[in-house]
Amino acid sequence: MAPAPACTTPPAAEPGPHGRTRTLYALAQLGHAAPDSARLYAMLLLEGLAMTLRLPTPLPFAAWAGPTGDSRDVAVPVLGAEAMVTVRPTGQADRIALTQSSLVPAVDAAFTTALQAVVQDEGMPAPSLLCIERDFTLFVALTFEPAAGRATRSPLDSIVWARRTATQPIVRLQLPGTRFSAPAVTDAKRRRPPAYPSHLSSARLNREVTFEFIIGANGRVTPGTMRLLNATDRGFADAVFDALEKSRFLPGEIGGCAVAVLSRQAFEFRMMRE
Repeated sequence: MAPAPACTTPPAAEPGPHGRTRTLYALAQLGHAAPDSARLYAMLLLEGLAMTLRLPTPLPFAAWAGPTGDSRDVAVPVLGAEAMVTVRPTGQADRIALTQSSLVPAVDAAFTTALQAVVQDEGMPAPSLLCIERDFTLFVALTFEPAAGRATRSPLDSIVWARRTATQPIVRLQLPGTRFSAPAVTDAKRRRPPAYPSHLSSARLNREVTFEFIIGANGRVTPGTMRLLNATDRGFADAVFDALEKSRFLPGEIGGCAVAVLSRQAFEFRMMRE
């Protein structure tokens, strides 16, 4: 069967029974080496971001997803971006790097520009005033699902990580809705299951890794969209990352036209007992 053509313009999606009103959040999570006191700085940063960020109007969307708990053929636009921010004790931004693209250049630019402005704003307290004496890293994301976290390394880390996270509502958006004419699925003939990391085989661990990523209209994972939501060891996460880059999918379709689709998948590693 010939693949569906990719859409050159966004599919028509009028507000209606399949549309959704959703809140776009800013989510900040502390890097592993960041002190707990940096959470207060993160909260102030997000408050400033909410007042500074100006999204383009009309707001374009480049990817679709099915709402959780809804019919699998319902499709609504999604929006997500993430940036890594390294802050010095003086309050200067050592660097701001986009780590997950929204696939909409205007959104990515507005997000990183606002983030830079807030960090450098004279009204932001210097981290040194919070007794932070070393550079630290924050991961700041735009998302409709603020509960989605980054990688954790143990059940205890999962608990601690929740305390080291800050969220801030940004804007309430009315999202149009349409229907998938075909869902995005893995191409069984071109699937590349992740290999059990050889350096962890002696531990004989059973582990799970969860990734979020965009399946492009070409059936490949779109570069710059893979976001690690959960992992118990970096070695397992790296194995999934490599497998996803090599895997192929049958892209989702709207009106018979291939579109980019947000996917969230869990991968389980099991060591066979001898």
